Amino acid sequence: MVEMDRSAHNLAAGWADFLKVLVFGVATLLVLVVSIISPYLGIAALGLLLAGLILGVNLRWGILSLVLLVPFDPQVELKPGFFFYFDLLFILPFLVYLWKVVLGKLRINWASLALVPYVLFAIASTFWRSEDLFWFSGYSVRLIIAVFFMAVIAGVGRAETITLVLGASLVPQVTYGVYQQLVDAPGALYVLLYPHYEGYAWTGRARGFFFTENNLGSYCATVSVMLLALALKTKSPRDRTACYTLASFGFLGLASSGSRGAWLGAVAGITLLFIYSRAGLGAKVALVAAAALGVLVAQSVSFAPWARVQTLDTFTVDTRTSMYLAALLLFVQHPLIGVGLTNYQVLMSSVVDWAYDAGNVAHNTYLQILSENGIIGFLLFFGPIFCFFYRNLKRAKELTAALLSCAGLMVFFVHGLFDFQFTTAPQYLLLFAILFGLSSKTAFEPAAVPGTTS
Repeated sequence: MVEMDRSAHNLAAGWADFLKVLVFGVATLLVLVVSIISPYLGIAALGLLLAGLILGVNLRWGILSLVLLVPFDPQVELKPGFFFYFDLLFILPFLVYLWKVVLGKLRINWASLALVPYVLFAIASTFWRSEDLFWFSGYSVRLIIAVFFMAVIAGVGRAETITLVLGASLVPQVTYGVYQQLVDAPGALYVLLYPHYEGYAWTGRARGFFFTENNLGSYCATVSVMLLALALKTKSPRDRTACYTLASFGFLGLASSGSRGAWLGAVAGITLLFIYSRAGLGAKVALVAAAALGVLVAQSVSFAPWARVQTLDTFTVDTRTSMYLAALLLFVQHPLIGVGLTNYQVLMSSVVDWAYDAGNVAHNTYLQILSENGIIGFLLFFGPIFCFFYRNLKRAKELTAALLSCAGLMVFFVHGLFDFQFTTAPQYLLLFAILFGLSSKTAFEPAAVPGTTS
């Protein structure tokens, strides 16, 4: 009987190895075929194959490596006018993850796929009426990749480790952002990595390696608040010091970006930490005192991005009002299914007097989704998010991962009142995917046993 069990086990292992070799052989053959058709695409396909092999060796380390690179999205021109975007590589972890699920080594966290109905609805309800097929196709692909990445994060990610890695990614971002402030320009490296953005006007505010300054501000705010949450929860002095140090980098980047909405999101996130963290009163008072001291120091320094945060100019008020009004008017036209994914930027000028460049968003995540996807899409998108947020908020005092995900999502909720960044920054969409993946994982985890640490 033992011999039969051992034989069956060896047969299963041999079959799994055969499948791996077969898949690798087919993938290699496809790379060769693609290389014959186009050497440029062949190089890209070979890179994807190698990246997949690396991820397959150790999926968790591969995920952490990609998380570190989330805020970077270099564009490689494979041939004139044909660019490859780095964020498309984030489909690879899901393919490796799915392969391990098929082999029985991992399980799918089905809650992490809660946004699949929204993505399917948004694409299906727009495909036949897209105003700009290029934008629609690109954004649809990125939405699909983001949803798959959520599943991977929920399946193999650990909130504490991911937060620290995201914190490490702040260092090059903020350092380069400060450099941009000093030279008063995007910088040569920025133009090299993002040739498409070369014509984007410089505003005097740091953008790091993001498309807009608000993207940098929101990224820094989200990660910094998560780092503060981890600092309040961890019992390791080394980890606490690392969190506070990296969070300081993040707030420097936030200040350099001059993003008002991101600052409000950060304040909301810190408020959540103050209420729902079980840290001692002394730690909370120290956190508030440090924040107040930072504001006082900033007030005494002449710094243009910070001065912008404290004022509200007429241009911003007028343009945002028009954008909000356009979203509402477009929603009224199609209240159930909206005007279609990515169609807001094309149709807004048909309902309001708009004298500026095309390609704008509603500058409000809620109105953007409501206008483009209607009531149905709005509920499909925000329903799962608020559900997971609520469940995690109830257990944030017990579970570190729950507090981390709630802190990050709080920044997203508040900044979402003033901006919509999924289409302008694929990096921000991936950051949201991380937050949603962690949130979906923690929302249904068993409660911690009394006397143990989360």
